[in-house]
Amino acid sequence: GPEPASIASTCHDTDTENDAVKLVRKAELEIVEVNVPDDLASKYDWLPRRGEQLCNLVGKWRILQHQGGHRWTTDDLVTAYVAGNAYVHDTKLLHLDLGCGNGSVLQMVAWKYQNATCVGIEAREQAVNLARRSILYNAGEAHEKGKQHNNRMISVCRGDFRQLMDPNERKRLLDGVEHAESGFDLVTGTPPYFRVDFTLRPNENKQEQHVHSAVINQGGMPSCLQSAPARCEFRGGVEAYCEAAA
Repeated sequence: GPEPASIASTCHDTDTENDAVKLVRKAELEIVEVNVPDDLASKYDWLPRRGEQLCNLVGKWRILQHQGGHRWTTDDLVTAYVAGNAYVHDTKLLHLDLGCGNGSVLQMVAWKYQNATCVGIEAREQAVNLARRSILYNAGEAHEKGKQHNNRMISVCRGDFRQLMDPNERKRLLDGVEHAESGFDLVTGTPPYFRVDFTLRPNENKQEQHVHSAVINQGGMPSCLQSAPARCEFRGGVEAYCEAAA
């Protein structure tokens, strides 16, 4: 199986490396109840935790997903495939993935274009955390620290992609992304497609809001709570994606 990029770039302790790789192999075999020792968990943030799986994505790249949670699907695969055939220039690619979720499309495009800067925007903290840890596994610590590695740069910004339509918010969200002010060469997204009526309530810290109740007007109920934003238009549908991309 593949060797985690973080191990290849940072680990020089053979015993520790072997222990980490064994845990990875367990996760790849869909054994979810992986008990990660504290010393390894603190050293390798990309190791799967209890209730997580390290699943195949593309080539030797893997993606962290929650058991019983939202999973990457053929929607993502087709989107990444079309994107991979849409950009045929030899110049360095600047790619933006709207509502990137766990980072499946983002990382498949990054895998395709080795000379690329790929940026994902995602509002949900849990999804952002999984995406960043998967990137750390696939591309190494350089990305976590915001540095370019092997001519490829991948990062995830936490925020609502609709904020891109506000110049000040766009500058804040994309702070540190080189040449973002000039626009992106390639924009991807997998919009939700079911209309939903919902009400919001402030979180305990009152700094953010969460969905209090929702009624889906089209289609069936999502298979899990984490799949709801991927299926239902809580943050806009394809119109919002197109407006933000434009």
